Amino acid sequence: MASNVSDCALMYAAIAGPDKIFKYQQPPVCIPTTLRTNLTGYRVGVDFYWAKQADSSIFNAFCDSIEFLRNSGATIIDFRMPDLDYMNTGHLITFISEIGEVSLGKL
Repeated sequence: MASNVSDCALMYAAIAGPDKIFKYQQPPVCIPTTLRTNLTGYRVGVDFYWAKQADSSIFNAFCDSIEFLRNSGATIIDFRMPDLDYMNTGHLITFISEIGEVSLGKL
């Protein structure tokens, strides 16, 4: 959806807002004018097992991003997401259900 963090923040600000279906009111999006360069004290959990399932070029770019975070002071914590297969199945069922709702004109 975006090629960098700033563009992703702009995209998020553009699509954020109240949800008409679930009546969810989210607070206004505040985009900082500058990004932090020192990430000391931040911890980033990474499931490398899951990430390795991507194409090698995507995984290599991902690893470069993780290394950037590490070099910026963040602590990288390797973990394994429990029950990932079940969550993937749940997401798939949700997506299929939403597609069915849209195609039937209910959303």
